[in-house]
Amino acid sequence: MRSLIIVTILLCGFFILNCKKHNDEVAIHCNNLVDDILPEDDKALIEVASAFTPNRDGLNDSFRPYVFNMKSASIKVYDVKSNLLFQTDQLNREWYPDKGVDKYEKFYYRIEGITLKNNKIGKCGEVYALSCYPPGMEKKFSFEDMLQSTGFTGTTRENLTTCY
Repeated sequence: MRSLIIVTILLCGFFILNCKKHNDEVAIHCNNLVDDILPEDDKALIEVASAFTPNRDGLNDSFRPYVFNMKSASIKVYDVKSNLLFQTDQLNREWYPDKGVDKYEKFYYRIEGITLKNNKIGKCGEVYALSCYPPGMEKKFSFEDMLQSTGFTGTTRENLTTCY
């Protein structure tokens, strides 16, 4: 019985530490992110899909944030080791990974900008490059082709299999 309690405590500690590590990784890229509370008349918005498929088939091939009612924006993409992979100040510039994606790969993004009403807005998080769905995560992702005026509410045309 005692060994069962010890194993349970160790497993709980492992999961808590891994969860904290994941949140810390995202938080590093979100430190000091600008984000004013926008007044009602400021309709600026940053929309980012949670995944893309860099297979050059013309569908969801790149990481491309959508910015609405913005006059400027800085976009950065990092790998999981916090190496800066991409940076631009061009509003509609997209990013393709330099190398192919074997199955799936996680990246972090940070976007900061100025709205047409001169407010500061920012968004940060993680995005996945996929060639297949990670097991158990098939329904988790949003893709660029799902973007509607109400957010990522459409249906994707991506036809990925589950990674094995």
